[in-house]
Formats: sequence, C-alpha cells, structure tokens
Amino acid sequence: MGLTPLTFADTGQPPPIAQRSGWRAARQYAEQGFAHGIVAIAWPAITTDRQEYAALLEDLFAHRLFLTYLPTEICSAV
Repeated sequence: MGLTPLTFADTGQPPPIAQRSGWRAARQYAEQGFAHGIVAIAWPAITTDRQEYAALLEDLFAHRLFLTYLPTEICSAV
C-alpha cells in the first residue's frame, strides 16, 4: 500500500464537511478506486461534531473506505 502524491485541502475556516470541496474531491478519488481510504492530519481537521463524524465513518464504511490520521510526531515536523 502507498500514498498518492495528490493532496486535497480545504483552507481557512472550513464549512461543514459535506460542503468542503477538498473533502468531496478526496472522497470521490477514493470511491473511483484510486485509493482505499483517506489520510487526514487530525480528527479536528475533519470535524469536531461527533454526530457528523459518526455519519461520515458510517458512509466511508459503507463504501469500504478507511479514514486514518498521521501520527502527531509527523504533523509536528511539518
């Protein structure tokens, strides 16, 4: 397994997850079979709303996609 060189980002104060173009692009990329999941920098970068997060995980699971996060040490070095 490897990581794609592509990045998808939503800069600034992001709107709810469903309205983010970066998230939608990453999700579509994975759904099309180019990736098996999404790597994010941290849980708060996705959403801090627990219900929204649970729904997002259920949706990813339904499409057999995973969500994981970079280790804190890597994020601190960037």
